[in-house]
Amino acid sequence: MLAPSTLKTREKAVGTSRWFELIVLLLLYVVQGLPFGFQVKTLPMLLRQDNVSLKNLSFVGLLSLPWALKLFWAPFVDTMFIPRIGKRKSWILPSLIVIGCACFVEALSSNLEHRLAAIFVMNLAASIGDVATDGLAVDVLVDDKTIALGNTAQVVGFKMGMLVTGGLLPWLFPSSSIWKMTFLSIQLLVCMVFFLVLVLKEERQTNACDYSNDGSSINSQNQENNGLQKNPVSNLVGVVDQEERNQMGTFQKVWKVCKSVTSAFFKPKYLPLLLLVFTYKSGEMLGDVMFKPFLIDMGVKRESVAFWSGMFGTLISAVGSLVGGIFFGELHGKRALLVIGCIRLIPQAGRFLLSWLGIEGNKRLMIGTIALESFSGGAMTIAVFSLMMAMTPHGTEVSATFYTGLTMVEVMGKSLFASVAGMLAEVLGYSGFFFLAFALSVVPIVISAFLEDNPNDKKERKDA
Repeated sequence: MLAPSTLKTREKAVGTSRWFELIVLLLLYVVQGLPFGFQVKTLPMLLRQDNVSLKNLSFVGLLSLPWALKLFWAPFVDTMFIPRIGKRKSWILPSLIVIGCACFVEALSSNLEHRLAAIFVMNLAASIGDVATDGLAVDVLVDDKTIALGNTAQVVGFKMGMLVTGGLLPWLFPSSSIWKMTFLSIQLLVCMVFFLVLVLKEERQTNACDYSNDGSSINSQNQENNGLQKNPVSNLVGVVDQEERNQMGTFQKVWKVCKSVTSAFFKPKYLPLLLLVFTYKSGEMLGDVMFKPFLIDMGVKRESVAFWSGMFGTLISAVGSLVGGIFFGELHGKRALLVIGCIRLIPQAGRFLLSWLGIEGNKRLMIGTIALESFSGGAMTIAVFSLMMAMTPHGTEVSATFYTGLTMVEVMGKSLFASVAGMLAEVLGYSGFFFLAFALSVVPIVISAFLEDNPNDKKERKDA
């Protein structure tokens, strides 16, 4: 039997290691938000300054297409890896290398087509790394406290990355040097994160998520020992027997994962969840894509747009994400979505009013709209992501792919509405366009009313 002092030393070491893992997760999500933030927030503004039409701005959304296709390679990320490097690090490290190389091309080239192609490659590498990072999060987050911290790191970290490239750097650097300085800065951060991941000690997989050829045993006791309840959706996802898994080839394993996840997604009780994940950003994304070009067209200076809508808005969004996590826990999911969804209608109406009244003389309305939209949007994001995590089947061999499937549905919805924003704005005009964004923001509220309460929430309220 170990002495109490030895136990305390081990607990302290485990705690320190866990905090290091959470910091690495945070930085990885920051890196993944860098190219997306530049593409969504800064690139439309730069292209509009170069007199690119609103219609052509719509096609910028296609650069984020890899994020909508994550599910296609998620099973391969789950099943193919180099054991000596680590299951998750086998994919995270190469993705960081590709992002760094793409940044090098961006910094040196002055050709717009080359730059757009490099942004696409960065999004591709970041999306693959995101699957592996989500898998790492599933491995690391072993109790209620770390799950809450990890979920916050995911959302806030991604928004921090968007803040850097979507607000801070455009605000600091002039248009003549913004491309070079932005991507040199990204490259520097990627190098730092690469070495942190390199020294990260990834534990050997011993649960059902392991698809290594040497066949580790299924072990779900860690969750039970940490007081975590198995989500009822786990019953809908087939668990592969250990001996059967050892006899499978790579593509057989991939097929088994895809079949299990698809079967779970087509269960009728999860249709409201999928519809919510697909539509909850519809009106917000339409408005976000065209709000900066709208401000530029209204005569607002680029530096002011970058500060208020970029840096200021992203900071408020991060605060909203933190508050959203608290709301989700206190109001038990469904009610949190309804409350936050109703609050989010106010800034959508504010955008419509600005398009009707104009910016001159209404600067306070503009700032208030940006602040409340960013806050409510951040709160809604973390509430939906917390719901997604709560409904992900823990303790099965398809956990990472199932969660990736939900995030893919979310990105598909955002990409779809972002890709048609410019065309809709050109056809409807800014006033009609922002009214449509307001109307679409009502849809997630209606869907939230049809969501089933999480059985675990009911038990917690009953115990309380």
